Amino acid sequence: MFLLLFEKTVCGGLVGNFRYILFNLTGINFTKIKTIMNTNKFLVGGIVGGIANFLLGWVVWGMLLMSFMKDHTTAAGKAVMRADDDMVWWALIIGNLALGFLLSYVLNKSGVKSAGSGAATGAAVGLFVGIAIDLFNYAMMDMSDTTAIVVDVLAGVVVSAIVGAIIGWLNGRGASAAG
Repeated sequence: MFLLLFEKTVCGGLVGNFRYILFNLTGINFTKIKTIMNTNKFLVGGIVGGIANFLLGWVVWGMLLMSFMKDHTTAAGKAVMRADDDMVWWALIIGNLALGFLLSYVLNKSGVKSAGSGAATGAAVGLFVGIAIDLFNYAMMDMSDTTAIVVDVLAGVVVSAIVGAIIGWLNGRGASAAG
């Protein structure tokens, strides 16, 4: 008979790894099965990823694609857009952090420990998230044309790939040569 328990380790005051341990109830031994996630890397990756996503979003959508997106936004979409001075900054910041934590979670759970693998996984996540959000918005709101959707998804893939590369690189720091 076996018992599955979850353990949270604490190292130097910081939360370490969450892992589960399989205990043999016959009292003979216990065996570590698998590390679920390194919480420190998840938290650092999420925060750094959120900051990178915010900065890249400002450059890509706020500067490079701003006039293109305005040209492909409908009159109804332009009517509901906030002016730069009316931005709800707390929502923008939390939204970027949420995307950073989403990528950090996926990359940590996938065991990604390199910039290249992080970029590939980040691009895939960005592709599917972008397609879902843009098509939901297109289906329910008259905000933009299909050209804007394609460009927005592609821009999201590039930004998510870069953020994924950063998080993947962070995850690999301190990794042993064998792992």
